[in-house]
Amino acid sequence: PAAAAVLVEVGTLDLPFFVIAATTVATLLAMGRLQPDEALQSVSRESSLQLLRSPVLAGTLLLVTSQFLMIGAWEAVWAISLTDLGAATWTIGLSFTLFALPMAAFAPLGGSIAQRTGGLGLAVAGLSFATAASLLFAVFDSVAALIIVAMFIGVGAGFGYTAGLFVFSQTVDDDRQAAAQGLFGATEVLFSGVSSVLAAWMYDISGRETVWIVMPILAGIAIIGGLALRSSGSHREPQPVDA
Repeated sequence: PAAAAVLVEVGTLDLPFFVIAATTVATLLAMGRLQPDEALQSVSRESSLQLLRSPVLAGTLLLVTSQFLMIGAWEAVWAISLTDLGAATWTIGLSFTLFALPMAAFAPLGGSIAQRTGGLGLAVAGLSFATAASLLFAVFDSVAALIIVAMFIGVGAGFGYTAGLFVFSQTVDDDRQAAAQGLFGATEVLFSGVSSVLAAWMYDISGRETVWIVMPILAGIAIIGGLALRSSGSHREPQPVDA
């Protein structure tokens, strides 16, 4: 995002998209050199939706993808929120990068801790922290303060989301991993798409404060609901993995 903002400033609005397209083509060409992953294959013809019959999997899915209620809202109203507060284009682009940097920095550590501990506690703590911190978006009117809050949210998400991915992967057998990941991807896109529309509507009707009161509450309900659903099923607890 920061690079895109710079490209817009030095060129035109079209320039970032040309650069992204060229980078994507180069990446795809490089991927052609990678060796395929010989994972365990499944002979099952069941739909991925059949996996939702497991309360543990369904609860974990709801728990981890709760963050996409926040992400959808963030993507829908963040840029216009900062614009309304007087931020320049480059500042908005930089804010996206500053949000992502803590996630990138702490995700490896979160994954390592999750493998040693099982990850559920870290996932709940990290995602709950990120959700609660998002309420501060309704409090501050300073661009700098909002960006700092976003960076703290990135720390919580870096730990919590990474640990949550590990916990989710442990809810199914190896031969159903691809099906489970497809279900996970569909759910996160669904949550993000619905929440982005809802957040944009609330922003138009009553402003930023309403968005960042309602959306964290919905994400918090999803976290609590996911934990409750997990507890109602026969547990398959994530197991620590020796390095």
